[in-house]
Amino acid sequence: MKALLNITFFILTASTIYGQVIVKGVVTDEVGNAIIGANVYIAGTYEGTNTGLDGAFSFTTNKTDKNMLIVSFIGYKEYREELSLDKRSVIARNVQLVEEINTLEAVVITAGSFDATGENTREILKSLDVATTAGATADIAGALNTLPGTQTVGEQGRLFVRGGDSRESLTYIDGMKALNVYAPSAPGSPTRTRFSAFMFKGMSFSTGGYSAEYGNALSSVLALNTKDESVVKRADLSLMTLGVEGVYSGAWDKGSGTGKVGYYNLTPYFAVISQQNDWVKAPESIEANASLRQQYGKTGLWKSYMHANHTAFQVNQAMPGEASPLNIHRVNDYQYFNNSFKNVLKGSWSYRAGLAYSRSVDRLSTSAGSVDEGDEEWHVKGVFYYNPDNRTEVKSGVEYVGHAFRQKYYAATGDSTFGFVQNNVAVFSEVERLFSENVALRTGVRAAYVQPDYPELQPRLSLAIKQGKNGQFSLAFGAFSQDIENRYFKLNEELGREKAWHYIVNYQVTRQGRTFRTEVYHKDYRKLFRYIPDMFGTPVSMDLSGRGHARGLDVFWRDSKTFESLDYWFSYSFLDTERDYLDYPLATTPSFASKHNISLVLKHFVTSIRTQIGSTISYASGRPYHDPNKDGFMNNLTPYYGDLSVNLSHLIRSNIIFHMSLTNITGRKNIFNYRYSPTPDDQGRYEGQPVVLPAPRFLFAGLFITFSKDNTMNQMPDL
Repeated sequence: MKALLNITFFILTASTIYGQVIVKGVVTDEVGNAIIGANVYIAGTYEGTNTGLDGAFSFTTNKTDKNMLIVSFIGYKEYREELSLDKRSVIARNVQLVEEINTLEAVVITAGSFDATGENTREILKSLDVATTAGATADIAGALNTLPGTQTVGEQGRLFVRGGDSRESLTYIDGMKALNVYAPSAPGSPTRTRFSAFMFKGMSFSTGGYSAEYGNALSSVLALNTKDESVVKRADLSLMTLGVEGVYSGAWDKGSGTGKVGYYNLTPYFAVISQQNDWVKAPESIEANASLRQQYGKTGLWKSYMHANHTAFQVNQAMPGEASPLNIHRVNDYQYFNNSFKNVLKGSWSYRAGLAYSRSVDRLSTSAGSVDEGDEEWHVKGVFYYNPDNRTEVKSGVEYVGHAFRQKYYAATGDSTFGFVQNNVAVFSEVERLFSENVALRTGVRAAYVQPDYPELQPRLSLAIKQGKNGQFSLAFGAFSQDIENRYFKLNEELGREKAWHYIVNYQVTRQGRTFRTEVYHKDYRKLFRYIPDMFGTPVSMDLSGRGHARGLDVFWRDSKTFESLDYWFSYSFLDTERDYLDYPLATTPSFASKHNISLVLKHFVTSIRTQIGSTISYASGRPYHDPNKDGFMNNLTPYYGDLSVNLSHLIRSNIIFHMSLTNITGRKNIFNYRYSPTPDDQGRYEGQPVVLPAPRFLFAGLFITFSKDNTMNQMPDL
């Protein structure tokens, strides 16, 4: 019996030894130096070892078939290789580890870009700041107007960036273009961005030198990213001086969604706060938003965003030199939706694809006539990413934009119709390379074919060099183009596009909750639209012979560390710009540009009374305007612009918040421009009228209630 046991033990032992595989090799770095103490093992097992003084390793495994060999060492990218363990008794592998770039310490290209993703620890503006900035009243453009590089154009409320007008700034949602992003407003009344900041997880705001992925924008790109997931079921009810909103967020297997509806009517507000405008029908609107997310497999993510809005108002607008006001009745219907999908392919490849549609129908009636206007656009895009290692990303894509515009005038003298259909195709490619933690380079090119027959080639380049542990220099250069305005392109579809070249140098240092950033730039405008008007102001001779420049200095400082419970930032912009375009008789500073802009934003949370307090101080030097009673062109300046705004958010209960904001608490009468009668009076003078806000102050108050499982959640992060 004992002999039988010995034979059985020998057979089992021999079988075990025979089934074992020896895995051995050497681990080195990229230049061939041995890596000592690297961890080498078979995935999902305890079978492995550490490398010795010469980088060598050797161990045995009982695993068979295909298994993953893993080699790891601090400071280097993990190495993985699938081994077939049933074919050989000895497997030798020489492994070369690639140094890991520390994403928290590596240089990042910052020239012209402000990131607020909510994910980057080096961001200098957070998505939350859109809602908590006093004076912005939770408007995206309002908050961004406190950053350097923007100009305060208070009577419009839009983004004006570095000497460019508002149409030169485009908005993208999940990488897809959004058309007509501002809600309609009466003349002299500021507008708001159509999209609610609460529907997005973050944003990237570029004041120039942006990626080759984006085209058809001369000055700026605002990229908004919808939320990836919502794992908590909750409902929010907002009761405001302007209207009421309801939001519901839910989650299901590998998916989530958020829906929002709102009704807004300013009639009660105008009954309490007197207005300069003679409103026949105060602005009234109803809107709906929805954002859906669904995960597919392990890496696929589908996202959909939808927005619909209906707005109407009627006002009697006083006109200089006219005995009776101009009655303006406007109705606008807007729809936007996009679908995007991203996934990881085999190897180092991934992709992102999207489809977006924008549509705006505007009906404007006045005592002089009426006009119907329809503007719609399709955007289709596909982008592929290749990441051969953790230092390199290659991005290439193609997009199609179809744009249709229709305009019909109704007048006593007869009707007239204008319109066009335009098809644009573009391809782009970009390579970003981290040469080390101290040097990053991004190069790209965009090639576009613009109907009818205008091929374009636009190079882009950005470089960042780290200085010390916390500072870095960045520079950016690029060529950009944009379609001319619809109201001019409808008259001549053969004109092509306007051009601009950006040159940017930036220095930024971030340390322990403090950020200092300064940037100098030069923008060279070429082929700007010019025309000669007839006696009625209608363009009769048009070309792209206009030119211009914008150059300046931006300074930004943010500090959330020095003072307890206080976060503040300061921004200053100096702008020197001139343009020879439109019907200008000579090159001069346009009426929307101010030479100096300053903002100081403060936010303080008082824990003892569960209250967040904020204030914003804004200043802008006078803007040029043309006074026909004086010699010359653009021959006068408005007074300086000044504003002190405050806001307050108080946590009444764990799920109930009271929020209030007040703009321009000093009541300063800011004058943005002047309107003049087109004809002189009996004394030969042109009667003028200052362009001011309908009321010197704007008051907002609201009660925000959140319903969740335990009623402990609230909207404080959104306010």
